[in-house]
Amino acid sequence: MEESRFRVVGEPAKKLALENYALIAAEATDTRLMGVVGMHLGWQLRDIADIHDESAKKALSLLLGESNIVTEFHQFYYYEAEENGLESLSEIWSGDPREIRLAKDRNFGGLGGNLMPLSEREACYLIGLFVNMSRKRSTASADALAELSAYASGAAPFTEEEIADVNFKICEHPKTDYGAVHYYLMRMAGCDEDGARLLVSRHADPSNIKLGCPSQRAVMRRNSAERYVDENGRVTYLCETLLDRESGFYLAFSEIELSDREVIFSELKNEFKISFREAEQKLRRPEYISFYEIQSDDESFDDEFAALIPKASRKWYENGLLFMEYNKDNSHVEQPLFTLSDDLKASYFLTEASQLVVASYSSSGILSAENMLHASPISGRLAPMGRYSFSHPLLGDFIDSGYDDFVEYLRGII
Repeated sequence: MEESRFRVVGEPAKKLALENYALIAAEATDTRLMGVVGMHLGWQLRDIADIHDESAKKALSLLLGESNIVTEFHQFYYYEAEENGLESLSEIWSGDPREIRLAKDRNFGGLGGNLMPLSEREACYLIGLFVNMSRKRSTASADALAELSAYASGAAPFTEEEIADVNFKICEHPKTDYGAVHYYLMRMAGCDEDGARLLVSRHADPSNIKLGCPSQRAVMRRNSAERYVDENGRVTYLCETLLDRESGFYLAFSEIELSDREVIFSELKNEFKISFREAEQKLRRPEYISFYEIQSDDESFDDEFAALIPKASRKWYENGLLFMEYNKDNSHVEQPLFTLSDDLKASYFLTEASQLVVASYSSSGILSAENMLHASPISGRLAPMGRYSFSHPLLGDFIDSGYDDFVEYLRGII
């Protein structure tokens, strides 16, 4: 986590040490099995009457004599379990409900999960987890974590039952056998043994869990799971997994057995490297694109557009600004065929040439995006210029091409 990922939104003010605030809100996303957890904590300045330590009470009294003290602030944590640990922590020095909701959308909108309420002790456990994992991986600044560490270290040791309760809250439990298989292989591919262990039955014979973390972390781009029943009636799932590693693409073949959607047997059967072209064929899918000209010189257009999709992530490129709108849940994981990009509902690219290029992998997705734009307050400033259907994704190539005019880009590839 880079220092720049810590950001504060609000008027210039003075925030006191965390010990001077009381926790008034705590919630976390139930997305641990996807490898990430978002957490929101709200803090309010303590009432002096609630402080029993006389020296602490006197110290706070002196501080309150200063002007412009922050009386309420909210923190938004983004924890990535596979590699980065605590990836970002943003704060707003405000208690305004609208600002809090927008911050939740901005930080957690793309995770496809629900925010689950936490007790203060549960929140303390997660802070400790985030801090410890970040320190182990040396991905966060020591200064940035110091105050959080001090807060977490004040808690009594957590029992196994308490930890299980927290894990229950931050995991959306698989609704199908396919979901259990995909989540398990996804966690193992990412060398996230703690996450994978959440999907293994406590009754499983350890000698039957033969699938271990690979020597090199991977992203599971695709996984197909086929239900197989042998001559003895034993049901297992035969999987073909496309892994994306720093050293290239690999195909892995494994067998998984479940009991009540928990893993009781897992084994890697075979794995080998494949070419980029072979991987590309595995991931090949159609893309639908609608193209608009923006008929407005108003500098506020980008902000007005962003307000239409508040949960979308955004990223700047040399030739424009990309918004990515995700599905509201992770139901794509519950299908026999999992593809990582299936969580993406639509992409919107605002180009430097005053164009809007909208893309989706499904005809229903592009239609939904078009209908949203047509019914929006900015519809009068969007002139439809064309609708396209391609046999393979094109928007990413357009962004990487350096072109800012979609028409010129199409001329160059046709």
